[in-house]
Amino acid sequence: MGTVVSFDEAKAHILGSISVLGAERVGLLESLGRTIASDIVAPSDLPGFNLAMADGWAVQSRALASASPSVPVEMEVECEILPGAPAGAVPTGSGCIRVHAGSAVPDSFDAVADEGESKDAGRSVAFRRAPHPGDRMVPRGAHFREGDSIAGRGCFVRPEEINILSAFGIENVHVVARPKVSVIVSGSELAEIGKEAGPGKLWGSNLYHALARVAACGGVPAKACITGDDPESILDAIRDASGSDLLVTTGGTSEAGNEGVVQALKSAGADVIFSQTSFRPGKTFMFCRKDGIPVFCLPGSPRSITALFHLFVRPSIMQMTGRSLRHDEEVAAILEKDLVTQPGTMKFLFSKLSRTVSGFSVQPLRDMPRGGFVTSDMVNALTVVPEDVAYLKSGLEVSVIPLHEI
Repeated sequence: MGTVVSFDEAKAHILGSISVLGAERVGLLESLGRTIASDIVAPSDLPGFNLAMADGWAVQSRALASASPSVPVEMEVECEILPGAPAGAVPTGSGCIRVHAGSAVPDSFDAVADEGESKDAGRSVAFRRAPHPGDRMVPRGAHFREGDSIAGRGCFVRPEEINILSAFGIENVHVVARPKVSVIVSGSELAEIGKEAGPGKLWGSNLYHALARVAACGGVPAKACITGDDPESILDAIRDASGSDLLVTTGGTSEAGNEGVVQALKSAGADVIFSQTSFRPGKTFMFCRKDGIPVFCLPGSPRSITALFHLFVRPSIMQMTGRSLRHDEEVAAILEKDLVTQPGTMKFLFSKLSRTVSGFSVQPLRDMPRGGFVTSDMVNALTVVPEDVAYLKSGLEVSVIPLHEI
């Protein structure tokens, strides 16, 4: 296999080697944003009893079939059931019961009569209209029956799932583990934030940049460090990151600038899957596996980290957590201006994507502003330009990958 790969080949090599992690049990709120590891079935009926939805009178609807404003039907009040109290036994079952919203309704009653359609005389009530079966109450098991599936394996936990699970009193949830991701940033010119930066030093912002992206897509930042460019320092950092589920390195902006990382990984016994690509940004993007752990070697520019992380590292972390990869991430957008580009290389152009009345419009940026240090309102998407394209006219529909929710 050659070392230069296309975008599709790179994606296939990477995602084809990523496995879903094992499972762990976490608290209910901790499961938010996680993937359910095994099917969850209803441990009981929901609701677990007939539930009154309004204040009124629990009755047997058939006993009031003849009720009318001119000829009301009178019933004795047998008892009152307050919210939170059990339904209990009904003395005779031939009368009515005073209930309130949230009260349990005995099984022998099938409706709650409206207060406005009755006249309370204290020990008895005169009903002017018969309710329909099920009026103003939720029958036992109307939402779920014991044994029903309430959340399947692979389900992504949202507030809606928290609502359902908490309705059954479920305190802990079996979810897919989150990958521990280590980040190594190489660069002899870099200083760690929090330490004094001497002359000729730059703050190692790529470390926090990469760690933030790890956390944003569901990974757990593990070991993190800044090293020099020499292979020995990088090798020590790689060894220190053992036990991680995924490793990201970043440093250098050219093949020569990345040589220290390459040498260190080879010394560590890493298997290089590919070391160059045919798309941009990412000419020197390298992917390895070390002891079965995926290793992403990204160029050190902010723009390369942004694009390559979104295109490759993020979906890998999501796949590890059991989340279904969305195949509809790309959106169609109308090009706002003519685009002239050099054919022969597939490109992902940083762009400003905007919503319109009918969909989206996009304006690719010829150069990343501020050296790639951009806010989300300046750059929020990648416009996909196929390798055989040299010119795109404004008004044409192009494929765009949003970098975050628009």
